[in-house]
Amino acid sequence: MFSAEVVCWPDAELSKEYPLSSGQYKFLNSGGFIGKASVVWELLAESTELQSDEDDQLFYTKIYLRYQSNSNTHISVELDRNANIEHHHKFFSQRHSRERIVKDFYASNYISPYGHLQSSETDKESTPTVLLAMFIEEYTPFLEEAFRNILSLQYDFTKIHIFLHNAMDRYEELVQLFLSELKKKGSNVLEVVDSTLDEAFARNHALKLALSYDYLFVVDSFVHLTNTEIIQHLIHSKRPLVAPLLLRKDGWWGNFWGDLSPTGYYATSKDYFNISAREILGIWNVPLVSSCYLIENSRVQKLLGSYFSSELDSDMAFAEFQRKHSMFMFVSNIEEFGFLVDPTNYKQEVLHPELYALDTNFQLWKERYISSEYHSQTLPSWKPPEPCPDVYTIALMSPRFCNELIETMENFGQWSSGGHHSAPDHRRDNYVENVPTVDIHMYQVGLHDMWMLTVEKFVFPLFDKLFPLFSPKAKAEFVFVVKYSLGGQTSLKPHHDASTYTLNLALNRQGIDFNGGGSRFLRYNCQSTDTAQGHTLLHPGRLTHLHEGLPLINGTRYILVSFMEP
Repeated sequence: MFSAEVVCWPDAELSKEYPLSSGQYKFLNSGGFIGKASVVWELLAESTELQSDEDDQLFYTKIYLRYQSNSNTHISVELDRNANIEHHHKFFSQRHSRERIVKDFYASNYISPYGHLQSSETDKESTPTVLLAMFIEEYTPFLEEAFRNILSLQYDFTKIHIFLHNAMDRYEELVQLFLSELKKKGSNVLEVVDSTLDEAFARNHALKLALSYDYLFVVDSFVHLTNTEIIQHLIHSKRPLVAPLLLRKDGWWGNFWGDLSPTGYYATSKDYFNISAREILGIWNVPLVSSCYLIENSRVQKLLGSYFSSELDSDMAFAEFQRKHSMFMFVSNIEEFGFLVDPTNYKQEVLHPELYALDTNFQLWKERYISSEYHSQTLPSWKPPEPCPDVYTIALMSPRFCNELIETMENFGQWSSGGHHSAPDHRRDNYVENVPTVDIHMYQVGLHDMWMLTVEKFVFPLFDKLFPLFSPKAKAEFVFVVKYSLGGQTSLKPHHDASTYTLNLALNRQGIDFNGGGSRFLRYNCQSTDTAQGHTLLHPGRLTHLHEGLPLINGTRYILVSFMEP
């Protein structure tokens, strides 16, 4: 049902084709209309007359007149001649102006049709074939987890074939492990190409391969897909090209643009944040999608060569090509599909870059490096183990964190000399170490800030159960990894720590990596010798807790020590 007006515009000659009417409002006005979303979409999808420099009212007028002359159709297109467009504007809120529709051939987003997408069991013969094209074009943190999400997809993997472009030699071993797991699931790995092939050529090659499949599913390395039925959802959206809404955690950086600037670059649309926050749900017509999208075979054939440009990167060239050729692109936020990893400040030069990514990828970092036992300690019923008076044990870090930190320190290799007698520590100005250890400070390998953020996020929340009414907020000038070995220092004489309280984290395994060692608190004649890997001892540093490092018997023992001050 369209609004009506008194003038046949923009082509007065078409007034002769209108049905006879006695009312004042005889002619279509495209400023307001209403109808079932699926029907409106069908009208738009089958009509290709509108060019980028033409008028949308003429476009809708031609549709209206065509359906008036065709009685053999299930669709009815009518005019509401009882009210003019001013009346309709009381009820319709157009989300996009006519200028935007004309400029970029966009359908107004308020017609986005979608239904409740149910997961459906389909037999293998009816399951569409998918070419999964994956692209690793840049250094990417937490790629292992991204691969794991792909392997968790609930889709018949015998219907998924793989193309992968890896431009980063660093990930070759990880890629091979991933492909091996895909083959175990029944996927056919068609082709794997390396950095010798340019990104645009690689993406275009994937398009060529996809001509033999029902769908092309493009997934870049920054994409983490947490919805295991994402392929089914995107297929059921029935769009020639549709992307799942993906954002970086704790931010608005996403895989689509809401609008274009006059120069053809990014501009924020008035609904970008509403769509991104999923305050409004639908399948939205947008000027650019990137990083992850599903393409129907019918569209694939039209996109060959679309990634090439002498001025634009592949994503922008791909989107511009479709806009110029009046091809719609969509983003769906009907479901939560996943997120984008943040590659900001990726430290490609270090052994384990993800160790440094707590501030940029908090959730992924937490899942990889915080102990799986940690959450249970935040429950009201938890009581901290107390192996000695006012000495508490908490499960803090994962074995992987501990192992990677040891490897980082050994790779750095600049251990201090240690010893049992006080000596100047030339790593710190005017500092004398009273009881030296063989150690490397965290700041020497760029990990001091990471560790302090770890303490803030994961130790401080437990502090009330350990030392009630004591302010947990603290700083630590001294955070270091200590190495005990038979060829070096094996023990530490009785001493007080230069701290209000000390955090001592066990980095490797008693009884496997070493025997002996541990801490003895002299005042209480109590010792702790079996702290598990990733668990910490928390105890007062000065006055009450004089302690010593017990002798190592064999192997090599590593601990991380933080001297904490309020």
